Amino acid sequence: MRKSYSWLFLLIVLLMGCSFLQDRPVSIPVGLTKPQQLDFEQSIRKCCYDTITRTLYIMPENDNAIHIFRDGKRINTIGKLGFDKSNFSRLDDIALAPDGKILALDSFSRKIKKFDKDGMWIADYDLSYLKEPTRFDVTDDEEMYIYDNFSKDITIVTSTREEERFTFGKFQFTRPQRITTNREYVWIYDAGDDTTLIYNAMGQHLEDVPGFMQLDRFNQKFTMLPNAIEQQSTGAKLAMGIERIKSFFIESGAWVVVREGGVTIYESKYEIQPLP
Repeated sequence: MRKSYSWLFLLIVLLMGCSFLQDRPVSIPVGLTKPQQLDFEQSIRKCCYDTITRTLYIMPENDNAIHIFRDGKRINTIGKLGFDKSNFSRLDDIALAPDGKILALDSFSRKIKKFDKDGMWIADYDLSYLKEPTRFDVTDDEEMYIYDNFSKDITIVTSTREEERFTFGKFQFTRPQRITTNREYVWIYDAGDDTTLIYNAMGQHLEDVPGFMQLDRFNQKFTMLPNAIEQQSTGAKLAMGIERIKSFFIESGAWVVVREGGVTIYESKYEIQPLP
């Protein structure tokens, strides 16, 4: 069943939205190091990185497979077409589970498949209550945010209590390419408008940011330039070499930069500065 908002719930949401990224110290990443460079022959659609086991999961463009690397070495390739538990009918997205394992969205069979760090199948999560799930992410609290291309909205569901869910963002996206979440916020990059839409964890719209944006663990905004990543609050730019950046994401202390031809994983340290 779908939950409806009560007046008290709406008041809490409003108060949370008003405090978005205010009165927080500015944390500037310094001392970026490049511990791992991985060449990859296919164009990369998305990847995920587990900082604990140093495992990188790559989903190429136009391919039903997930390639698994650890410390730069190929461990396994899972997926391809088929009806086995490890196969996909149509792989549309991947995300990192709270325990570091990989989740894969099969939009045709309307399932999210879970695999361990070596690619062994663990479980399926049924999404039959959705018509056309195509994008998703999951928080550390196991809240799943799933975009349904049929209903044109995002469903929030707890994987352990699938009957409890509600939706937000109906008709607010033209072509959502990536959903990213943490405990406080969810942000969706809309490739159709080249804009990142930011919501709080309960689905209240907070802000639109031009271009491709990610939040770090301090909830600071970083946007993508052709050859650098810019911190929005300070204008500081992190140079990332001469090759054009295709996308990036931030996983704990790791900065994962995707380019045509491969992935570079940086590690960073922060210095804290007061707000101006």
